[in-house]
Amino acid sequence: MITATDMFGITELTWKHSSRLPGFNVRLGWCNGRPSINAEFTIRDYKSRGKALHEAVLFRDKQLLKLKKEGKWPVDKTRTKPLKNNKSGVLGVSRTPQWGRGGPSKEIFVWQACWRDPVTRKAVSVKFSEKKWGKDVAFEMACACREARENIYKGMR
Repeated sequence: MITATDMFGITELTWKHSSRLPGFNVRLGWCNGRPSINAEFTIRDYKSRGKALHEAVLFRDKQLLKLKKEGKWPVDKTRTKPLKNNKSGVLGVSRTPQWGRGGPSKEIFVWQACWRDPVTRKAVSVKFSEKKWGKDVAFEMACACREARENIYKGMR
């Protein structure tokens, strides 16, 4: 019997996934934001759920060994440069409206520095108000905060 820990990289496809047949999907490795290995094992092709799952596990294990031999595993999905739609030009720094009880403000904006804690893998953010510090100073503070956090976490990776 296969446990939840044995299902790494394997997703079960059910009828809820309307465009797909029931079965299993194997996704491993990442390149340009997409899985580099992607394969489906449908129940229809293998005549039973157990056989489809067995084949998916065998395929996954074979591909993991191949990726490890090539030095492509484990995959580091840490972003090193900003996305194309980043308007600040600095990775992890953005200008957003200040949120209050009634929703986002149309007049008050903040500069936000974001990163992911390497230990807990939770998103962390710090905000600097344009109203309090001014646009340029708030931006510089957010950039400095983000850079300081990067330097702190460099030794942990």
